[in-house]
Amino acid sequence: MERYGSVTRAILFLVSWPALDRAARLAIARAGELDGNLYDSVTQAAEALAGRYPLAATLLLRAMIDDTLAQNRAGRFGHAARHLRTCASLATAVVRTPQDRNAAEDLLRDLEALRARCEAQARSLVTPMGNEMFYRYQESMIKDAQAMLAVLLQRSGAGRDP
Repeated sequence: MERYGSVTRAILFLVSWPALDRAARLAIARAGELDGNLYDSVTQAAEALAGRYPLAATLLLRAMIDDTLAQNRAGRFGHAARHLRTCASLATAVVRTPQDRNAAEDLLRDLEALRARCEAQARSLVTPMGNEMFYRYQESMIKDAQAMLAVLLQRSGAGRDP
């Protein structure tokens, strides 16, 4: 991995090789080191892993979402909302344990933070004319993802002991 300089670049290499199983194991084992700013490449890697390795794909998407929120990259809010929706749909294959449920609940909180940022951007006096509709559209996508994830959490909690 030293050859690639980062965990994320090593994962990108493994996906292109393709060695998806190794890429997935590396993403899961070193999730805290993923670089969400490598947007185009990480998106492609997440798409490649989503079918057989939903947890690894979710972690890659979360790295991009977290980078978008941490760096307040307003231009990526729409992409982050789309990634959150993808995470919510992948969660059906991932939410199996209490830890998975906690991660899904964290994702729901992140969705709310992203929605609030979109709402603030749409209401801002410095938002260029016409861009407020862009933020309102992103906000509606985020609300859809929140609803989908809430239903998933409700279903995953239905079989739990009180």
